[in-house]
Amino acid sequence: MGGDTVTLKIMDLLFFRKVLKGFVVYNWIETLGDKREETLKYVLDLIAKDILKTATGPEFPLEKYEDALKAHTDPNRSGKIFLSG
Repeated sequence: MGGDTVTLKIMDLLFFRKVLKGFVVYNWIETLGDKREETLKYVLDLIAKDILKTATGPEFPLEKYEDALKAHTDPNRSGKIFLSG
């Protein structure tokens, strides 16, 4: 999602049981059950302490939304695109 390229050898996938799995945090959150609130507080604390962070890309003013959309579709973008204003 961040534009990084992954290279795999097809032989590894077919014959050596190599697996590539993705991770989507909102799917994981739904599996937490009773520990959901406690876990989210813990994760938000890590974010507040700048221990856990996400890649961010450029910020565009609303009137430059077309440029933001173009940046969003660039496979080499560095992170999330933001609109402001």
